Amino acid sequence: MKFGYGIPSVLVGAATVIVVQSQAVLALSASQVASIAEQISVKIDGQAPGSGVMIAKRDKTYFVLTAAHVVETDDEYEVITPDNQRHSLSYAQVKKLPGVDLAVVQFNSNKPYQIANLGDSSQSQRGMTTYVAGWPLTGTAITQPTLLFQQGIISANSQVQQDDGYGLIYTNNTLPGMSGGPVLSEEGTLVGIHGRGETDRQASTRNPDVVVKVGYNLGIPISTFLSLAPQSGLNLDLQIATSQATAPSTEAKPSKVDDLIAQSGNQLYQGNNEAALGALNQAIETDPRAADAYRLRADARMASIGWSFMEGRSRKNRDLVLAAQQDINEAIRLNPNLSDAYTIRAYLKFVLQDGAGATADINQALRLDPQNAMPYILRANLLADQRQWQMAIADANQALKLDANSPYAAFAYSARGLARASIRDISGGLQDLTKAINLSPGNALFYMSRGTVLALSGKRNEGRVDLEKSASLAQQKGRTEVYKEVTKRLNLLKRLP
Repeated sequence: MKFGYGIPSVLVGAATVIVVQSQAVLALSASQVASIAEQISVKIDGQAPGSGVMIAKRDKTYFVLTAAHVVETDDEYEVITPDNQRHSLSYAQVKKLPGVDLAVVQFNSNKPYQIANLGDSSQSQRGMTTYVAGWPLTGTAITQPTLLFQQGIISANSQVQQDDGYGLIYTNNTLPGMSGGPVLSEEGTLVGIHGRGETDRQASTRNPDVVVKVGYNLGIPISTFLSLAPQSGLNLDLQIATSQATAPSTEAKPSKVDDLIAQSGNQLYQGNNEAALGALNQAIETDPRAADAYRLRADARMASIGWSFMEGRSRKNRDLVLAAQQDINEAIRLNPNLSDAYTIRAYLKFVLQDGAGATADINQALRLDPQNAMPYILRANLLADQRQWQMAIADANQALKLDANSPYAAFAYSARGLARASIRDISGGLQDLTKAINLSPGNALFYMSRGTVLALSGKRNEGRVDLEKSASLAQQKGRTEVYKEVTKRLNLLKRLP
């Protein structure tokens, strides 16, 4: 029995548990991998909808690997297969793996569905292309369940156990609802399970002021599942592919740097910014050419002030913003082709009131990735800051065509709402600001903006309620500059005749 390079040797002794079918694979095009993702991915409907991937079949029973938090509580769950058929699953048969955020669920069907080929996740090295698929939650833009397939780059692949097993970090843009979906290699093999996204961190209100995506998402390597399956009593016929593809010599091998970057990603997700900063400092000391470490260190620095542009513009935080900008400059020098890095630098220039520099970086981000909503969101806010209302509305409209669901879309609604109110479309402006609040209810600035518009349009009592809510949120989150500004507006409101 032949195992691919890097498959844990412990599995050899578990041959009665895992049956391996060796299949040689080569790199595929993105469209070919997308076709595989469409056939192996499922949606899991329940209290907190998520995604999964079919990994095995026995008789009429299919086995789906997903993130354990997708099926965290006893509930009535359904698996929706690629043919849009619904299959009930018994919660009593849900198998959660110990110490990691993984679970296996099962459903019965007479229909033939494609099973994933499991790859060698140890070969997923920094700089390699990767793909993530899943079913985002429905909302304003995505009104029907739709499989989202996203391309990105591996940032780190830790060889040591991370929190809940999350050792893979990648730049693919993901949305809430994609947890449990497959992380696929260039060969179309399953190398991980997606479970934590940067958008999830923002949506959870840990950091509702973040206006830009830094570009990190977290997954659990498939090797973790393979090592735990035998001891978890899972008797599955798995298809494990051996790869003929070899990694380019320029790719970074898994190392201590990967461990540190993965550790920092988990810390950032949990809001432990100082711990993340410490891990990233170590990573950069170990490998000064690790571009992703510089990019994430900029996030750790700015996260300490909530990525708030008002906090960033205060004199006491200027050095912090400049340090973050220096990190991003180095990240871009080392890897000039990552769109998110230019968007981050554009935001930092926006904070530093370098409008021309911010615009140049936004344009470069769009040249690299014209389907990314983030540069449009940022430019809409920049234009609103410059009182170029119609142009701000146009960019916000474009951003919302690309992404009207994620918490980041709140900043597009906010910019458009302020712009519409400023050209005397008060009703439209208030509608947009309300949408921003609904998407990100922990953001003090959104309440301050809506409260100001309400007060100036004659609805002073409603405006005061929003301003007081803004002050409360700003105080809770330590947003000193926001609190000062909203307090000033409340005092002005009191003095109005």
